[in-house]
Amino acid sequence: MSDAIAFEFQGRTVGVLARHGEKFIFYAGAPAYGALDGGVFSEPRDLYLALRRVADGGRRPVKRDGGETLDERPRAAP
Repeated sequence: MSDAIAFEFQGRTVGVLARHGEKFIFYAGAPAYGALDGGVFSEPRDLYLALRRVADGGRRPVKRDGGETLDERPRAAP
C-alpha cells in the first residue's frame, strides 16, 4: 500500500511524496524542482536536503552517512 503526502518547502507545496515499501518517491508539482521528479529517497529529510540543494543552485554540499561532505561541483583554483 502506498501513502502519499503533499510536500512543502519554503512555504509552498512543491509536490507529492509517496511511500513505496520502505522508500519514498517524489513527484514534483513545481517546475523549479522537476529535476527531482521521480527521485527515490530513504526518508523525507533526504528530499528536504535535495530541495535545499536545488534551491541554492547546487552550491550546498550534501552530507551523507556520518556527516561526510560530498560536493560534486568543482572548486575554482585560488
